[in-house]
Amino acid sequence: MVTCIKAVFPSRRADLEFRRDVSGCLLRSTRMTGRRLLFACVTWAWVTSHGMAAYVVDFEGETETKTGYAAGDVTLSGLEWRLTEALIGTLVADKKNGERALRIRRSGETPGVAEMQQDKAGGIGTISLLYARYSDETGQPNLYVEYSTDGGNEWRQAGLCITNFPVSLTEWTAEVNVAGDVRVRLRTDCEGTNERRINIDDIVLTHFCDGTPLVTTAPITGITPAAAQGAGEVLDDRGSPVTVRGVVWSVMPNPTTNDNVVTAGTGTGAFTAELSGLTAGRQYYVRAFAENDVGVGYGAVRSFSAACFTNAPLLHVVTNRHCGGFTATWQPLAGAAGYLFDVASDNRFHAGGTATVFRETMGEVEATTTIGSHDSAGGFDNSGFYVYCSGGAAAAADVRLTRTSSGYTDAAGNPASGGANVWFTGTEGEYGFCIGGIDPRLFTDLRLSFAYRKESANRNAVFTVAWSDDGGAAWHSLPLSGMPAADAVTGWYLIEDIALPIAAAEAQELSLRWVKSGSTAMRIDDVLLQGDGGAATLHPRFSGILVDDTSYRVNRLVSGLWWIRVRAVGDGDCVSSASDPQCVETTIGGSVIFFR
Repeated sequence: MVTCIKAVFPSRRADLEFRRDVSGCLLRSTRMTGRRLLFACVTWAWVTSHGMAAYVVDFEGETETKTGYAAGDVTLSGLEWRLTEALIGTLVADKKNGERALRIRRSGETPGVAEMQQDKAGGIGTISLLYARYSDETGQPNLYVEYSTDGGNEWRQAGLCITNFPVSLTEWTAEVNVAGDVRVRLRTDCEGTNERRINIDDIVLTHFCDGTPLVTTAPITGITPAAAQGAGEVLDDRGSPVTVRGVVWSVMPNPTTNDNVVTAGTGTGAFTAELSGLTAGRQYYVRAFAENDVGVGYGAVRSFSAACFTNAPLLHVVTNRHCGGFTATWQPLAGAAGYLFDVASDNRFHAGGTATVFRETMGEVEATTTIGSHDSAGGFDNSGFYVYCSGGAAAAADVRLTRTSSGYTDAAGNPASGGANVWFTGTEGEYGFCIGGIDPRLFTDLRLSFAYRKESANRNAVFTVAWSDDGGAAWHSLPLSGMPAADAVTGWYLIEDIALPIAAAEAQELSLRWVKSGSTAMRIDDVLLQGDGGAATLHPRFSGILVDDTSYRVNRLVSGLWWIRVRAVGDGDCVSSASDPQCVETTIGGSVIFFR
């Protein structure tokens, strides 16, 4: 039995006829004077839900217009395309099946490109299009039709390169037969005569149909150091009921049901599935799947990295105290692959030489907020330890997410944090930001650095950096060097190696502030204060010990006070902040005293 359905496009000289065969797929024939019949396999579900058997771009939509060759985006049949050296032509000289067609060229060394910016679900069975020379021009560049299954990172050629352009529209078609989410682009090379033009019309991407369920993979959400939420949708069971569906995931690309599987019911429709047991910072690959009697259908692969830690492990009271040692235990941290354990003779856990007194990345914000509100919410890296305020300026700066920091590495090797930053408005007057309550007395030769964003193309902001050792009653300016030139481009610059005087290093509570005056805006981020911490205080044998459990036994410590801490380790550079340090006193007699 064959069922027919006809989809007629208005203002067109052609129509499409679809016939369903016994396999549940559709045969598509395009009928046009002087053209042969084209048959391709497409899904019945697409017809019943969309009124056609494939994704069709005919350039006839009311808003499908682009009048210039400059690169720009346009939505074609519901998906976004980027057209470079291409426009949608309406002239008499444009070869078109209807009122409009794509006109594309190469200009010098710039190829013409029409590229989908979004994926088409359901894979591609065949790609077909109509092509011709524009007007009576000859000498056009070669045209390639390509497809990508990984969001446009890699492209594969479909069919044969088009090298000869006839006077009238001619059909080109190629079998692709790939499942999942796919996108397509048309690309000229840089051969042929410069600016000779090509017309393209009636691009048709049919669904891939192999009898397995048609599945899409949704973006990964709810990402934490140890878990995430996958999701997908079974769009079509292809005539055989879906008996199991869900997501598969792995640390390797293209996971299958032989890897980690999380099931989520049966049948068609949308679903979610919880991924657990992840390692913080590790990259994973996920795709939705569904199985029927024919086999397993997969959606496109999506990748994500488990979040890094946002908190530190919790140290427990030491146990098994004995002469010269003890056993330290801690609470496990979700997402940890292991732990770094340290013992030191003071609570700085100093490796010797230059050390970080403090670093402030300004944390994260979702919207512009005040310094006080950000601090109250624990938004600054050192909220609860230091004081954040306007530093006595007439008005306070605020904290923002826009124009995040980038493009530099600080003196401690940290890249730009890319999160929130402190914004000093261009409104005339004083606006300030202060960090107070810093105790630098264990360090000498203090050096300050911070990131500065130049907001004006022809001038720098006018601002001062100052320090105080009396809670802000008196401020002492610091000389600035390394500022960008007045006519330097806007962007982020690292201002570094600002020397603080000896008196600042002797302050019990050091304060630092930035005050902008005048009418030129600025931003700051990634404040770093370093100093010479002298000799190492980390124990040479118990420093950076990698532990795969939640306890560690320490032996053969000499008598005295020892500080301990632990950090969780994920994948790559993902390391948690350190636990609150704890102090243990060991004595010659073997008794051990624990201090919180």
